[in-house]
Amino acid sequence: MRTHRLVAATSLVGLWACLEPTHPELRGGGLSLELEASAAAWDSVKVFVRGATNRTVSVTPGTTVTIDGLVPGAYTVALEAFDSGGVARFFQTAEVSVVASENARVTPTPTQFASFVPALSPLPAMGTSTVFAVSFGSVPGASSYELETATNATFTANRVAVPTTVTSTEVMVPTYGTYYIRVRAIDAYQGRGRASPSQTILILPLPGAPSGLTASDVSNKQINLNWDDNAATEDGFRIERCTGAGCTTFSQIATVGRNTMSYQNINLAASTSYSYRVYAYNVAGNSNYSNVASATTRH
Repeated sequence: MRTHRLVAATSLVGLWACLEPTHPELRGGGLSLELEASAAAWDSVKVFVRGATNRTVSVTPGTTVTIDGLVPGAYTVALEAFDSGGVARFFQTAEVSVVASENARVTPTPTQFASFVPALSPLPAMGTSTVFAVSFGSVPGASSYELETATNATFTANRVAVPTTVTSTEVMVPTYGTYYIRVRAIDAYQGRGRASPSQTILILPLPGAPSGLTASDVSNKQINLNWDDNAATEDGFRIERCTGAGCTTFSQIATVGRNTMSYQNINLAASTSYSYRVYAYNVAGNSNYSNVASATTRH
């Protein structure tokens, strides 16, 4: 029997296969897989041998397993390194030839035995639309990805997983609120990678614009304003004013709290025309302006 010794060092110094022709009279081949223990904290490694004969084995770091009965030919060998969150690292060789009485060697670099955890691109802290873009980096060995959204950090509330083969896509959430986003890779052997660290985004609509603004002169120094509150998510309202008949250069004169629908503008000049407009605001941004309302103080 011939034996291939394939060593996958979890310290990432290398992985190699060498042929030892112990029984030249046999036509079959074999792979002896040894996974060295290290501080990489992997729970286990799954090995996929694919070629003229297919084999799948699980290896515990620090142990050796032998795969016999491989028909001579071209093979690929893939390794999934697992931690508690799923596949943490992945490596797949180029073709390895199993040929009688010959040696085969595969030596990947540390970067080839690569992280299988995608890097999620930074999300904005806030958005106003329930449809928003998410992108992430590709990882070697991934055949697809799974984008997850949820309304809690443990991804147990309202979790939705969307498969995708592209690294930039749009996400649609059902309503406004805070959402947690993460992504994981899936390899050709259906191994689910460890999820990326999650990010959050607050989806909050812009407030509705106030309407029905009116301005009423009360005295020679005061004009009262009233408007309709059409916002459900406002933090407050800002009031702007300009001076003179037909004026258009407004500046802010006051801010009032949410659900407020009136304002008294005092200490004005007598017999002077003033025009006003109002808008609602919240952390997502500002509403449109209300209509413009004008009044002239008394003599």
